Amino acid sequence: MSLLSEELILWYSNNKRNLPWRDTQDAYPIWLSEIILQQTQVKQGLPYFNRFIAAFPTVQALAEAPEEAVLKQWQGLGYYSRARNLHAAAKSVCERYGGRFPDTYEAVRALPGIGDYTAAAILSFAFRQPFPVIDGNVFRVVSRINGMTEPIDTPACRAEIKRFLEKQIDAERPDLFNQAMMEWGALLCLPGRSALCQQKPEACFYHKHCQALKAGLVDRLPVKKEKKAVRERYLHYCYKTPDGLYLRRRQGNDIWKGLFDLPCMETESAEVPLPGLKCVKQYTHLLSHQRLHLFFYETAQWPPGIDTDGCFPVAREHWADYAVPKVIEKFLDFLRKKTR
Repeated sequence: MSLLSEELILWYSNNKRNLPWRDTQDAYPIWLSEIILQQTQVKQGLPYFNRFIAAFPTVQALAEAPEEAVLKQWQGLGYYSRARNLHAAAKSVCERYGGRFPDTYEAVRALPGIGDYTAAAILSFAFRQPFPVIDGNVFRVVSRINGMTEPIDTPACRAEIKRFLEKQIDAERPDLFNQAMMEWGALLCLPGRSALCQQKPEACFYHKHCQALKAGLVDRLPVKKEKKAVRERYLHYCYKTPDGLYLRRRQGNDIWKGLFDLPCMETESAEVPLPGLKCVKQYTHLLSHQRLHLFFYETAQWPPGIDTDGCFPVAREHWADYAVPKVIEKFLDFLRKKTR
């Protein structure tokens, strides 16, 4: 066992958070937690995990559920392709493996929505196989303790980090090693100046060996390449009066696939394309690499240019039955209060 592994697991055993997907080797809750936490912090993801497990307690229950029910449980988490892939993977596990999770890297990696990171997590946590789990927290920790100044989001750097972890991982307790590495980044080795060692070096059990701390580079590491430019999008929504709200299910490979929103027109700028209509509400909503500007108009008739294909009326008492994007739910809450 390496010095890093020994000190890490000792620290983890005394400081780990009590989370429902830990202390189990059932691959289903482990897999579910990893998918939820891919783009979500634990404090936001935990209520979703609990609700999801309550609604679909087994992989068979998830596989048999209609997609709309799965998306409804996921509503508000964002990155909805995760939910669709989760549903597809559950069906595959039931159809190909009789409802039992496969225990080989190739088979797990081949399931929809499962990449290298999630496959390693499932295999190490559920089957105690020595695959290092490398998420954003782990990238940050390793880049700091090794003083890596090259961008971590390059193939060469990622390969170097993986080789380092393969040498360090405890072959007898890979699940504890991986969980501890992730917890280290979540509790101690936080981003930027929030890292606990910036106020008190002894707060980190590994401070004597950290190259970034010795060089005064903790708040500058990890280094990343320039971020992708943010795309600005302008979405103009209409709802009719007096007969109420119309919804449509989004199709294609654009944002919010499979969710419901209102009749819409998209434009290249914020210039109002609907003369004579009053905008009653507008929001700005951030996605990865996209900034959405949403405008909502009340109208008695559909104006020219509004896409009403596939729209259908929904009575107020049934608005909550449909899985909608978080920002659309915000507007529906506004309407509920406005027409109360």
